[in-house]
Amino acid sequence: MTHRMSLFALITVSALLPSAALGQGPPPPGYALTKVSNGLTTAQVENITQLTFKPGDTGHLYASRFGLNNAATSGGVVTRYDYNATTGQLSNPVDIATQLGVPLGLAFFGDDLYVTTTNDHFGPNSTGGLIRLQPTGGGQYGNGVQFVNNVPLGEHQIDQLQVRGNSLYVGIGTRTNDASNETVYNGTIGRIEDLTKANYSAPGADNLALADVLTDVDPGKLHVFASGFRNPYGIRFDDAGHLWATDNGADTPLLTPDLLYRDITQGSRGVFPPPGAGATLTPLAMLGLDTSADGFDVISSGPLAGRRLVALFGNGSAGSPIAGNELVSVDPITGAVSPFVTDIGNPLDVLRDPFGNLLVTEYGPSFYNGFDPASGAVYRISTVPEPASVVLLVLGGAAAGGAFLRRRTRRPAAVALNPAAAG
Repeated sequence: MTHRMSLFALITVSALLPSAALGQGPPPPGYALTKVSNGLTTAQVENITQLTFKPGDTGHLYASRFGLNNAATSGGVVTRYDYNATTGQLSNPVDIATQLGVPLGLAFFGDDLYVTTTNDHFGPNSTGGLIRLQPTGGGQYGNGVQFVNNVPLGEHQIDQLQVRGNSLYVGIGTRTNDASNETVYNGTIGRIEDLTKANYSAPGADNLALADVLTDVDPGKLHVFASGFRNPYGIRFDDAGHLWATDNGADTPLLTPDLLYRDITQGSRGVFPPPGAGATLTPLAMLGLDTSADGFDVISSGPLAGRRLVALFGNGSAGSPIAGNELVSVDPITGAVSPFVTDIGNPLDVLRDPFGNLLVTEYGPSFYNGFDPASGAVYRISTVPEPASVVLLVLGGAAAGGAFLRRRTRRPAAVALNPAAAG
């Protein structure tokens, strides 16, 4: 998933980061990063693609986990962990749903569990869909029905899920790198307006003919909610009910930037493919080239409260000022991007827990980390008091104190989109 910012006149960068590497080390003052999966083996936490809590249950964390053998009827699982509210530590992993193919997203609606899946992963004629699973007792889920199974896929998959009210939202990637061979579902955020009206009677029972997707009005079917994306992997509602999304830009030879969008409404259109014809959305922030911007959530407390914390899975390329393999924070108003943690390998999802902390997944062995067998973890970011020495220096207003803070945070000049140019 690569991206370049030279492609459309629509997008410009108002300030570039320094050429030096971004600051390494711990998160900014006021925050602590703790590994909360250190009592588990790598095999018990690797390949997590999305995290969620079941409504009303703060004692368990659920994770969709990528299918290792990429088969349609095996490989992928949903794992439940006991979650310690005080320490964030994970324990007692249990696979509560199995044989899910390639599940990248999960969400609960009532007692039912929904996952996205891809059949024949990366195959030239692959398809994806949505599976509903029901509780079968003892915390297990079964009776899975892939009630939507006709979403055409290729280079990308059907991504993360969000449920709001009775509605389900899902990111769907393009089939091709440059959007040269797409269908109505590709490069969109899809929505089933009312899950209670979907048809779960058999595989494909809720399918719509592709030719009817834009004109059908059945609230139980999967329709296009917003379009103009390449691979909107991460989607999230903020506390005010506004939909946000990350979008991964194109690979070579056409390089376009990773983006963060806010305030996505029904009928909105993003800027992909270039030159962004018909776009109604202005991207809030540019998140680098070839960084694979994925899961994100709101920092709810501390010095950076209100900013979005975004996982950048991959390595930067083509001189991108943002390096990837890091977490960055984004100002929700200006789009300014700052490093948060830059020594974390392949972070893929970020989730705010019910207590205001943030959970971050490290995916595990992959091309980007040399298939390191020791990689794969879950971390918690919590708010902590800043060191007393720093507080005293700030209160004293000493020049040396200011220099100390600048060295500690090592924040580069902000990267943001120029609203005038983007409009």
